Amino acid sequence: MYTELDMAEIECPICREQVIFPQGEPNVFECPECVAELDWNGKHITGVKTNRNYLFVDGENFDSYFDPELFADAIDFANEVIDNDKTVLSEFGWSYTHTTTEESVLGSMKFSRRYAGFLIVLLLISVGLMILLIPDGGFVGGLICMAVPTILFILRAMTPNDDDEKLALAINVGGSYREGDGSGFVPDCSYYAHYRWKNATFTFLTFKSVSENYFLELSNYYSGGGDNSSPMQGYMWTLRDNKVKIAGGGNDEIIRTKVHNLERENLVDDFEQILALKNQLKKKTGVYMPIKIEFTGRDTNLWGAKKSSKIIQIIESDSELSNLWKKLEEGK
Repeated sequence: MYTELDMAEIECPICREQVIFPQGEPNVFECPECVAELDWNGKHITGVKTNRNYLFVDGENFDSYFDPELFADAIDFANEVIDNDKTVLSEFGWSYTHTTTEESVLGSMKFSRRYAGFLIVLLLISVGLMILLIPDGGFVGGLICMAVPTILFILRAMTPNDDDEKLALAINVGGSYREGDGSGFVPDCSYYAHYRWKNATFTFLTFKSVSENYFLELSNYYSGGGDNSSPMQGYMWTLRDNKVKIAGGGNDEIIRTKVHNLERENLVDDFEQILALKNQLKKKTGVYMPIKIEFTGRDTNLWGAKKSSKIIQIIESDSELSNLWKKLEEGK
């Protein structure tokens, strides 16, 4: 027999009616109003199943990543993504949608088999040459060096991947399905979402109502490029509150700028570019996000001459840069 202290009142994210669950007792419960299956971990709802499956990961850290009262809005957003290709804002965000077909998966599997076959032939040739040329130790050593990585490539090509799962799903749902992922601010509201989805399963990594307690933290980066790529420069960003990082810091969370040597006029261009993004975000979401920039002073050819303290001195000694810096840091 449960007492009131043993029970938790939760809003069903499908029908928005109040339901009562026993605290500390994980189970899957059915909403008495809309018959949705609600996965209850004893403290929070971590999954919802109707004709679609909505998952909320990191259940043990639920308070840090999700606001339970926003579940219904999160599911509305998920349905808009699946049904109407809704995307997050390009300002401090990205999204991607792709259609996987039975033909594309079969093509990928066929290529993998051909690639593995080519590598096996190459390995057999290498082994044959080693047997024929055993007296020539140096040459044999070179062949061994070629054979070992070839074996590794063969093992990688023959390692089971998710092509079988993709093919089974494509066949099951009629020949093709859609999938995607994204991270960023939801248009016309103050929510930040990070998600991935495939067909009828939508997984939230983050769905957060952003307030004045949050800010964007930027740090400079530089990549020198290589034989087939050009140098890149810009700022990596993360969304934080005063305690934890909410999102960002990956390869997709980057503001690219022109490549430059951190002189005054180039810093002005950078700050104006970032300020424009901040103002666009305010116009589209109503959130005026404070921005803090950190110059890491990484020891590369480009950054070595301009350490963090020197860059700050340049900013503080210039009225235009100081004014832009202040506008970026302001939260209103």
